[in-house]
Amino acid sequence: MIGDDEELFSVLVEAAEEELTVSLIALQTQAETEDLKALKATGHKLKGTALSAGMQNLAQLAQTLEHLDHVKDDVLKNLVEKIQLEIKQILHLITVVS
Repeated sequence: MIGDDEELFSVLVEAAEEELTVSLIALQTQAETEDLKALKATGHKLKGTALSAGMQNLAQLAQTLEHLDHVKDDVLKNLVEKIQLEIKQILHLITVVS
């Protein structure tokens, strides 16, 4: 069980933290260029990370991004902002707990 293995838990938290940080940067760049294909791929990868780590709200937001079929009005901008905020909050919690 992971909860009993502090070293494994640390490795998993570190991997999630790294992936979230990379995704945060990628989302910013991809949103600025409105690269829908890259955003959808980032959404897919982020969803997997979030589901693996039990981050249900982030997983749901990432899934919405993954299935977005167009860049329209402020829908993309608002979604990316929500995802970025969620990632920042999770990264803050990781820092506090670590």
